[in-house]
Amino acid sequence: MESAAKGPGAPWVASAFCELAEALRMQFEWHMAMRGGGLERVGGAGGGYREATSDRIFPQSAVWAFLEDLRELGRSRIGVRHASSPQLRLFVGGCGRPLGAEESPATWHYVYSLTRWDQPPVRVMVVSEVDIETSPGVTRGREFQLGFNQLLLHPAGSPISIGSVHTQADWYSGALLLEGWLW
Repeated sequence: MESAAKGPGAPWVASAFCELAEALRMQFEWHMAMRGGGLERVGGAGGGYREATSDRIFPQSAVWAFLEDLRELGRSRIGVRHASSPQLRLFVGGCGRPLGAEESPATWHYVYSLTRWDQPPVRVMVVSEVDIETSPGVTRGREFQLGFNQLLLHPAGSPISIGSVHTQADWYSGALLLEGWLW
C-alpha cells in the first residue's frame, strides 16, 4: 500500500515494502545480542545516534534482495535504476537527527524502517523545494510516521529530520532505519 504523491518529486511512503523485513529485523537482533553491537556513535540531537554499513550487520544475500526490491520500485515508480547499499542508523533514548540535507548526486533518498512493530512509529519530516519556495526561511514540511516495513522516498537534497525517539536507551526498543540513495 502506498500513500499518494502530491505531484512529481513529492515524498511518498510504501507500506509492507519488503518480504524480508522480519528476517532483516531478526538478523539485526541476533547481531546485536551475539556480537555486542559494532555501531559507531554519530552526533545529533539528544546525544547522537548509532550507525553502521549494512554489510556489517546483514548477510550479503539479504542486502542484495533488499536492493533488488528498491531497484524494482525505482524502475516502476520513479524511473531510476540504481540503489545504494543502505546505511543502518539506530536511534534510542531520546536521540534524533536535526533538520539537514546530505549532499548526493542521486535523485532520490530512501528511509526504510525496521523499527519493531510494538514500538511507536518514527517521525520523519521532509522539507521539499515547494515548501522552501512558498515559505522562505520557514521550516515547514510534511511529517511522516514510519512503522515497521515502511519505506519513505523523497527527492535527494530535501532536508529531513528524525524526531527524538523516546524509548529505553537500548538497541532492542530503538528506532532502526536503513537509509540510502536511488538514481
